[in-house]
Amino acid sequence: MQRDRQGRGRPFAPMAMGILLLLMGLALAGGGVWLIALGGSWYYAVAGAALLLAAFLLFRRNPAAHWVYALLLLGTLAWSLWEVGFDWWPLAARGAVFVVVGLLLLLPWVTRPLGGRSGATSLPLAAALAVAVVVAAVSWFTDPHRIEGTAPGPRAEAPANLPAPAPDIPPGEWHAYGRTGYGQRYSPLDQITPANVSQLQEAWTYHTGDLRGRPGDPEETTFQVTPLKIGNRLFICTPHQLVIALDATTGGEIWRYDPEIRGDLALQHLTCRGLSYHPASEETAAAPAPASPAPAEPEDSPVPDMPVAANTAPETADNCPARLFMPTADGRLIALNPEDGAICTAFGGGTGQIDLWRNMPNVKPGSYYSTSPVVVTRDLIIVGGTVLDNVSVNEASGVIRAFDVNTGDLVWAWDSGDPDDTAPPPPGETYTPSSPNSWSISAVDEGLGLVYIPMGNQPPDQWGGNRSPAVERFSSSVVALDLATGQVRWNFQTVHHDLWDYDVPSQPSLIDLTVNGQTVPALVQPTKQGELFVLDRRTGEPVLPVTEQPAPRVPPRATTPPRRSPSRRSPTIRRR
Repeated sequence: MQRDRQGRGRPFAPMAMGILLLLMGLALAGGGVWLIALGGSWYYAVAGAALLLAAFLLFRRNPAAHWVYALLLLGTLAWSLWEVGFDWWPLAARGAVFVVVGLLLLLPWVTRPLGGRSGATSLPLAAALAVAVVVAAVSWFTDPHRIEGTAPGPRAEAPANLPAPAPDIPPGEWHAYGRTGYGQRYSPLDQITPANVSQLQEAWTYHTGDLRGRPGDPEETTFQVTPLKIGNRLFICTPHQLVIALDATTGGEIWRYDPEIRGDLALQHLTCRGLSYHPASEETAAAPAPASPAPAEPEDSPVPDMPVAANTAPETADNCPARLFMPTADGRLIALNPEDGAICTAFGGGTGQIDLWRNMPNVKPGSYYSTSPVVVTRDLIIVGGTVLDNVSVNEASGVIRAFDVNTGDLVWAWDSGDPDDTAPPPPGETYTPSSPNSWSISAVDEGLGLVYIPMGNQPPDQWGGNRSPAVERFSSSVVALDLATGQVRWNFQTVHHDLWDYDVPSQPSLIDLTVNGQTVPALVQPTKQGELFVLDRRTGEPVLPVTEQPAPRVPPRATTPPRRSPSRRSPTIRRR
């Protein structure tokens, strides 16, 4: 160790902090110069130069290093406030690292070799850090995004002539995720009132026995089911894919079915939000049971060792007048008899299931599956699914498919990467890889012949550099598809060129509104940003005003022609 004139060892702490500032400065200065060349902000280049100067002064054991760093911290704070105001998370993203490094510079092992025994050397940096802490504290109690509203007065009585939601179901029942395909989640029952709600008592409790923490469980293993209430039975599914029927009066278990999902799945989420129900029609109730199909010998599945429901279930039924549909985490859709949980073998060519991996690209078990209940209409089952996200750019397709509700045969397939061709693909052909998917719940209006699909993004969410025009059009949007053909009737995008995972996350609600004395069939779509878009569900045109606010963009270089490709366009956020 070298000795100075006073006999003290040359200190290591200032050297170490100098190396840290040197590395930070080189990174910021290099990136900052590139950004200036692109016509962007000068802040990063200036900040990088300040870090390099502070590093040089630390190597020289010059107390002016604290002054330079204090000026950098105050400049960063001023720039951040100019850009985002007192908004905590954007402020933290811009300045938190500088605050942490500033605190390290105040350690006595750093300040004393700089001649800071009296504290005078540390004073400017300490003052700058104190200002940063005050600004942070103010931002904790400031919400620049809050929009104050006024709650309505007492609810008026609903007019008696409002049209009943379709399809009509008994008042005490709940036949779909949102009670009906309209997704209104409204019960007409009126026995519970504000006057008697305090007198409610627990009637029964049921424990499924399904617990998280099994080998292979992802972090997001969640119990999110909305039960179906059909007659005097409740039907639920659990995260590990059990289907259970309960007596609605007593809570007693009537039957349970285990689909025995395939192991070793690349799951990000493990949940089941609910089942779907197709009631018995006059035709199916009166039809005789078909002849028992031959033992299931399905085509080879793209997924090795894919279970077959009809081969693994203890009970099967040749004819199921009514059916429950259960999506599984290994990429199947299984048809069950609500009476006893038996597999409906007339569905899926004797297998009792649809293999959703058919015609899928990039087959990786667990990277595609349906976590939400499927849409059931009189004639069709409409199936979307979640796609593994933020892992690679080569994932399964987000295709939306419609199957015959009785046979399970594919009727049409809408692939947002190739939206105009909805015919079932020929054998061996695959859908568009990594196209935007719909992991949430759709709504349906059979009277208008439309199904309304809330869409997510092309994986990975945060990278949009290689998106096609079709992908850009349908990401983070609500898409209305024709029930008969799967063709797009209209599309409304909530965020253009979304890089922030602003998937449309919830089922649209279909309601009828009176506007200027006329009844307008409307769609209400909530978003992750807390917005409510109200659209005419026939056309997709806004019923309530929607204002587009262009986001700032970096101007192109003077020598480079402006880019016009849709995949490079400036992001735009729609705000109601």
